[in-house]
Amino acid sequence: MTAVEDLMDELWVKLMKVGSWTGCHQITERSFSLHGYQFPVCARCTGILLGELLSLLALSAFFAGGHLNWYILLALLSPLVIDGVTQHLKLRTSNNILRLATGILFGLGLVYSIVALLNL
Repeated sequence: MTAVEDLMDELWVKLMKVGSWTGCHQITERSFSLHGYQFPVCARCTGILLGELLSLLALSAFFAGGHLNWYILLALLSPLVIDGVTQHLKLRTSNNILRLATGILFGLGLVYSIVALLNL
């Protein structure tokens, strides 16, 4: 093993610990991998984090609006809930791309609702 590979392995172990601290289940089949390294959080948590980051870019628009639109909030939060509940009840099988997409929407909705509530 090269020094770079050793460094990558050390970094991966540390990131996996951080991922577990977030409360993510880190199930291998429900996580993305890159160059043989599993992401430190599952596809859904990855989506939520991406959605939160994307919403930070749009934060000025949320502050400008200043009010909570329940239809927007419902449209952003519902897909993850529906995907998670129907999967848990074994009514259907989800996949990582759907988990990522619903997680992004949920992350956007989460930050949107927090900012809107702080502006009340």
